[in-house]
Amino acid sequence: MSESAEPAAGRWWVRAGGWYLLAFLACLSAGWLMGVLAHFDRLIEPDGLDYRVLDWVRLHRKALPGVTRLMLAATRLGNVGVGTGAVVVSTAIFAVWERQGRPGIRRHDWGFWILVTLGARLLCLAIKTFFQRPRPPLIDRLVQETSFSFPSGHSFSTAAFFTVWVVLFCRAARDEPAWVRIAWIALAVMMTLVVGCSRIWLTVHYFSDVCGGLLLGMAWASLCCLIHYTQHPRRLDAGSESALG
Repeated sequence: MSESAEPAAGRWWVRAGGWYLLAFLACLSAGWLMGVLAHFDRLIEPDGLDYRVLDWVRLHRKALPGVTRLMLAATRLGNVGVGTGAVVVSTAIFAVWERQGRPGIRRHDWGFWILVTLGARLLCLAIKTFFQRPRPPLIDRLVQETSFSFPSGHSFSTAAFFTVWVVLFCRAARDEPAWVRIAWIALAVMMTLVVGCSRIWLTVHYFSDVCGGLLLGMAWASLCCLIHYTQHPRRLDAGSESALG
């Protein structure tokens, strides 16, 4: 490798790997703080954030049946069956992109995708077991769940799913107009937030469960991207610095 390639690889790590590291540390710290506060019931005290949000939902939900129907539909997007189907379809898409030689798509990115999404499910279950937070009162729930409350599994998995999808899509579409990548990012953010909000509206999770799930899901995805894309920075194809730009 020529000497000029070394600085290029270094610049790429700073621009891409550095952002992954920053996102991982920020999301992990904020998400874990949510879990600690929730574990000690700091957020469901009478003047706590969780209690206020729960009380607001109780007050307005009966008057907005249309929103409830929408939230019931949205929450299914995070169910295991729908999520598994989305992972399978996405895996096929990434495999096709690899065969097409799409710029920015590395060999076996589809396998990396499977590991991230499967790992998100397992890691979320482990964190739930660690914190063991009870869910909101049963009488308020419109969806029945039996696992622990923190973090929200729907939020965790959806955040990890769309974070990695955005990374892979932006790398594959780096030669497309910027508005294409911006539109996909906006759609991914909207879908993630809608699924998270549905868990609060259906009172199957507290507000902090959803926020913690979103943050920890993004932290997991950022960590996976940090490892995957900086493990062999010199082997990246030319021009990969702009993959996420």
